[in-house]
Amino acid sequence: MKKFVNSVSKEILDGVYLTQTAASPIWQTYFRVHGKKYRKTTRKHDSDQAKMAALSMYYDIKRDESGSDKPTVASFHKLAEVYKAHVEKRMMSNYHVETLNRYFVPYFGEVTDVREITQPMVIRYIECRLAKSGKPPTPQTLNRENTVLRQIFRHAAIQGWPDELPKIPNYSERNTRKRRRHFTSDEYRILHRTARKRISRVKNAKLQMSTFWHQQLLYDVILLIANSGLRVDELLTLRW
Repeated sequence: MKKFVNSVSKEILDGVYLTQTAASPIWQTYFRVHGKKYRKTTRKHDSDQAKMAALSMYYDIKRDESGSDKPTVASFHKLAEVYKAHVEKRMMSNYHVETLNRYFVPYFGEVTDVREITQPMVIRYIECRLAKSGKPPTPQTLNRENTVLRQIFRHAAIQGWPDELPKIPNYSERNTRKRRRHFTSDEYRILHRTARKRISRVKNAKLQMSTFWHQQLLYDVILLIANSGLRVDELLTLRW
């Protein structure tokens, strides 16, 4: 059984704390908003996930308590933490967090007021991004990353931090976009028949029921993707 120290406490933002006790591995958070004390469970065992959950709770309560009286100054690091909490809370793709940490934080991380990020600064970032490696990113890749950057700035606007949002260019993909190879009718028939044969092979074997259900699940996935047009990453993020 994992052992925990009697009590662990750390400050993740001015006045926002995470605590963990020997009684439970789940992280708790406490903070004050307008003099009122809040203690909540993050329901997370992982400290990074707990941090994002705690920040999300803090800013949600602060926004509700303050109404239109939102903070007007925020560093890019603060914006990054708030956006990570927003993404994690809504079970969005990890691509947002990975892109933010890999490209945006290293470039904009020294900005102490997000209102200082103007369109010329964004253009300079894109120029640095294009020159960062020997093989520059394709327009598709750059547009995908820039979509995340737009959403980050829109989230900043929701918090009331920037006066206006910088314009982020969109690059033409016409000359570089290539269609992915697709299954032919014959290939799909082979895939379909093979999946059915594998199910039949273990269907009546009592000692292979686990394998049977895995094969059945794979067959269901094949049917779902083939008849819906879902991408694999879209399928993996489906929720009832």
